[in-house]
Amino acid sequence: MDQIQTKRKYRISLYANQADYFKIRERYERSPCQSFSSYTRKMLLQQTVLIKEHNLTADEWLTAMLELKAELEVVSKTFQDAVALLQSAPDNTELANFAAQLTGTQQLVAEKIEQILSTAIEIHEIWSQK
Repeated sequence: MDQIQTKRKYRISLYANQADYFKIRERYERSPCQSFSSYTRKMLLQQTVLIKEHNLTADEWLTAMLELKAELEVVSKTFQDAVALLQSAPDNTELANFAAQLTGTQQLVAEKIEQILSTAIEIHEIWSQK
């Protein structure tokens, strides 16, 4: 900053209706300004004010991914219950072998769910930074 800041001693009052006030507050909250006074001062003096836009597409995408994760966890739980049922069946080597095979597959499904979630979060963080 080239200009030297001096103590501000003048106060300006502004009247606004509720709709205008909330519109101004919303724009202030999207700005990087530290205070409402700083924001309004910049606006009145027609100085540049940066506006932070929230990426709704990224939020919607993350919400969809979290819903997908929840659905996959239900499938995994159902799968786990089926494996447990097969393992508790009377001695049948064919069923026992099948249950053992499904147990390994179940672990792969659980790992894939976690991988999808971590990838979704990484992408959301990258999108949120832009």
